[in-house]
Amino acid sequence: MESTDEHQNHSKRTWAGSCLLLILTVAVFCPIADFDFITYDDPQYIISNPFVTSGLSANGLRWAFTSDLGGQWMPLTWLSHMLDCQIFGLEAGRHHLVNLAIHALNAVLLFACLTRLTRRADLSWVAAAFFAIHPQRVETVAWAAERKDVLSMFFFLLALLAYLHHVTSPTRKSMALVLLAYGLGLMCKQSIVMTPVLFLILDFWPIQRHELTQSGGIRSCIIEKIPMIALTSFVIGLKLWIAMRTHAITSTATLPLSDQMANVPISYVTYIRQFLWPSDLSIFHIHPYGTYTTLWLVTCILSLIFITLFGFAFRSRWPWLLAGWTWYFVALLPASGIIQAGLQGRADRYLYLPSIGLLLLCVWSAERLLTWMRTPTRWKYFLVVACLTCSGVAARAYVIQWRDSLTLYRHALHVDPDNDFAHSALGAVYTHLGAVDLALHHFSEAVRIRPGAPDYQRDLMLIRERIQQKKTTRSGS
Repeated sequence: MESTDEHQNHSKRTWAGSCLLLILTVAVFCPIADFDFITYDDPQYIISNPFVTSGLSANGLRWAFTSDLGGQWMPLTWLSHMLDCQIFGLEAGRHHLVNLAIHALNAVLLFACLTRLTRRADLSWVAAAFFAIHPQRVETVAWAAERKDVLSMFFFLLALLAYLHHVTSPTRKSMALVLLAYGLGLMCKQSIVMTPVLFLILDFWPIQRHELTQSGGIRSCIIEKIPMIALTSFVIGLKLWIAMRTHAITSTATLPLSDQMANVPISYVTYIRQFLWPSDLSIFHIHPYGTYTTLWLVTCILSLIFITLFGFAFRSRWPWLLAGWTWYFVALLPASGIIQAGLQGRADRYLYLPSIGLLLLCVWSAERLLTWMRTPTRWKYFLVVACLTCSGVAARAYVIQWRDSLTLYRHALHVDPDNDFAHSALGAVYTHLGAVDLALHHFSEAVRIRPGAPDYQRDLMLIRERIQQKKTTRSGS
């Protein structure tokens, strides 16, 4: 009778925790219901894409599975955008709310996964809450074109739930469910290609399968993931083929290989700093190129080595350190800049999946430290509430910057006044609004910062011609 009561109490707490997560997430992100589309990617993905705006159709279905638009292969993401247009048309707020609904559901699924993995519902809820309302989530949720991130995460978490079931009851059917969910996630975005390795990390901690296996050890855990690895290899090959065919991979002529490689450790460290103190989030972070110092580069490399060695040294006493760190390192690898796509140095949205590792590391370590310090429970609750409040307030303040393109690009320039992308984007917005003098200023600034960019030179020439024609018309009248 007592076990039944305990089970019922556990179920009630789980439901209460899930509902609270949904409330927190909606409370922080609800302003996006009134936001507009932005001029970066939203036009080619949604607004000006005839296959998407036409809604669901047989022709659209064929296009979704064969399109390489933007160097991406993401048929399920395209279908989700088509479904939105079928139901809502081009009401931007409704598209944003669908992103929010999927993200909120992801937070609940993460809570369920971590609870089942660690048997610590309290810490799992804290980690899921920070995942839900951290300021680094704003770009992913408030940007309609980033549907691919929230959707791929949704199927990744379903694959994780299926994998946890497979661990307890290993059958071909259970593994087939894992492969199905994983495959669907890859059809949304290939950012989850490191899933087999991430599941192997969970085998180390908190599942600890390598200790439970009597023969074969970790080898058996690797062998069972061969179907997932084969699926991953196929999708990576497809992705690289599409990227090379569409020139989505940045040439070393545009960006030297030395700068690409140097940006990898710098980005890893910068992401951690922004995770702990998210003060300079922006839609576009300019690549550092050669602006970094050798001292800073060496400091970043040594920091990564130190954290790795520290986690390895204490893997027996505090296994979540190594597990969380390797999750972060591995999950971020596809977007780390080793293969450079575009001219951005990093992007806040890239932390959507990797941040789970940092949350495991920080939340479990903080709990162990507070316990060692014999901190009263009420003070633990106070610290959690205070930190979540700060995170939610910061996220809500950043959400407002995404209301429209003008506000968003102005914010990007506030973060970095020498952001040539933001100057160029603002120039285009002002051109559309008819404010040609402001457009001329921002196009001129973009050319000043990056004089070798032909697109910036073209835009500056066109706006000057437009201003000259306007003056000629006035003088003629």
